[in-house]
Amino acid sequence: MINTLASSVNIEVAFGTSLTSLTPTITVSAGASIDPASGVSRDFSSTVSYTVTSEAATTKDWSVTVSVAPPPSLDWANLQWPGNGAIQTGEEFFVYAQAYEGGITPGSGQGAGVHAWIGYSTENTNPNTWSNWIVAPYFEESGNNDEYRLNLGAEISSPGTYYYASRFQLGTSPYQYGGFGDGFWNGNTSISGILSIYPAATTWTGALSNDWNNADNWSNGIPGYSSNVTIPVGLTNYPTLTSGYPGSCFNLTILSDATGTGSILGNEYLTIGGTISIERYIGGWTDALHGWHLLSFSVNSQPIQPGFVSDPPAASEDFFSWDEAGNTWINSKLLSGEWNPSFDNNFVSGKGYLAAYQNNSTKVFSGDLISGDINISSLSNNTSTANHGWNLLGNPFASALEWNNGASWSLNNVAATAKVWNEASASYFDITPNGIIPPMNGFMVQVTGSNSTGSITIPASSRVHSSQSWYKNSDNEIALIARDLQNHTAQKCLIKVNESATEGFDTEFDAHFLPGFAPKFYTIQGNDLLSTNTLPVISEGSTIALGFEKNEASEFSIELNQTQQQVVILTDRKTGIVTDLSNTAMYNFTSEDGDATDRFTLSFRNANAVNELTPGSFSVYAGKGYLNILSEQPLNGKVTITDMTGRSITGKSLTSATFTSIPLSQPGVYIVNIRSTQGTVNQKVVVQ
Repeated sequence: MINTLASSVNIEVAFGTSLTSLTPTITVSAGASIDPASGVSRDFSSTVSYTVTSEAATTKDWSVTVSVAPPPSLDWANLQWPGNGAIQTGEEFFVYAQAYEGGITPGSGQGAGVHAWIGYSTENTNPNTWSNWIVAPYFEESGNNDEYRLNLGAEISSPGTYYYASRFQLGTSPYQYGGFGDGFWNGNTSISGILSIYPAATTWTGALSNDWNNADNWSNGIPGYSSNVTIPVGLTNYPTLTSGYPGSCFNLTILSDATGTGSILGNEYLTIGGTISIERYIGGWTDALHGWHLLSFSVNSQPIQPGFVSDPPAASEDFFSWDEAGNTWINSKLLSGEWNPSFDNNFVSGKGYLAAYQNNSTKVFSGDLISGDINISSLSNNTSTANHGWNLLGNPFASALEWNNGASWSLNNVAATAKVWNEASASYFDITPNGIIPPMNGFMVQVTGSNSTGSITIPASSRVHSSQSWYKNSDNEIALIARDLQNHTAQKCLIKVNESATEGFDTEFDAHFLPGFAPKFYTIQGNDLLSTNTLPVISEGSTIALGFEKNEASEFSIELNQTQQQVVILTDRKTGIVTDLSNTAMYNFTSEDGDATDRFTLSFRNANAVNELTPGSFSVYAGKGYLNILSEQPLNGKVTITDMTGRSITGKSLTSATFTSIPLSQPGVYIVNIRSTQGTVNQKVVVQ
């Protein structure tokens, strides 16, 4: 456009033309001239001047401005469908977008010069700031619009929330962005779509082996970084990873129920992109004696409150830590019911806790799994208190732990036998070397030596898969159990044989007794009360003193839970009853306050001895006011008859007798105890 009055010229050139070096062709009237001359290249990125000289030699300056025409663009574009969606990783998710430009998109086929993309971002920002754009192929005609489609689900491999939009370009023109709504993206009425991607789920079955990287061990194939993994309870095989065969997943959940807790080994070789949830089932209390649990944890930085103690603490829950120096349990809540500010805020690595809840509950640990050794120092032994030296520790791993199975445990002034709490029997049971401590379970260790301190290393190398109970029996031990028949508590006592042991207390073999709610039941070895007593040898005629102290109940039994190749004979020093526990299910008795604590003795006889007295070699029957004993072989010894409370009724000596008759006319249930040179046995008989 030429403006004569303003002596200016404005020129528009095509979009994309460079203004830095244009060579104009200029025509002037005959006899006139222009400077610079026509055909001279100049930079028109800013206004330039020309001087025109007329035929009359007069001059006039003209300003020339060159501008670039705006780029060509689409008349309309959008994100057609869908506006949102949710899939698992790897699933299809097709996104559609449309564009219109008159004279280009109408008609069959893709419009000339039209290009399309689908983009995504983890931030809900203007799409012109995004960097992830994937070419969207032409799909079909939709009226006068061209429609494009892309499987966005195939482009994103990680779980999360994503925002998506369309992008178009006509020729080399600038990008134009489409939103879901009414056309071009504006962040208001036309916005980005939202896609939620969840990890594909697979459950460990262990159908073939412990190998994490074997597809036959999974319900939905080997997990990858985007997979949710669940490890259930009650399996034969549990997953193991190694440095040579690592694994990955997104979320990891290990389940727990009343039967136990799932397990994993080598979790340090597992890359986890999401969260970890380790369940711990805790049965509710049934009375004041039952429902207590020793608890530990398997992740780093796990808060105690509110996950394990309510905020504020509830009356229906109890949570304690143990203070050996003060010989006391420290409550997480004050007498007022408020949280104890001096209590641990987080679980402490390798430390155990005591918990009880009114109702069955499943607690969840969340965080990074512990996989390295746990070193614990400054374990105390305040010898001025009862039951001194016992410190409460915990299995910190998401698997069982093989207790004290080698030098890697590094016990310093710590006895070789640990203890776990058995909720069912309301008592402590001994865990001898190579015994099993379940996942996330607390256990007691005893520091030995006068006023000494101890330390211990809980090694990751001792992690094992095991659904084993709280304790492990051995072929080389005798296990006795004293039961409270009224409150259903029980205390176990172990007698073991090891040629390296001595008759006295051995730190590496024996364990001092630690009372719970059950009756106290232990062996007496000098001044030591032992729950595990290891002797160099048990021979025929050996005698061991057994201590028994009643709890609030009055009716009890003692049974032989396990034995070696020996006959085990229990003598009740109060009643005089001698019982062959190898042939009798259990010995029932009553106990009163004031009973001697060393009430019982245990003696042994070779199980292979000939002419032994067995229930099948004699018979006991009542009739016509007499109790009769008929045996296959002559008996030499004594027969004693007691009632069910252990009170002696009558008795008689046996001298080469095959038949013995004892007056007994009072109706009742009696125990006939025969002690002879052939052996000792009890037989119950009912007199009508």
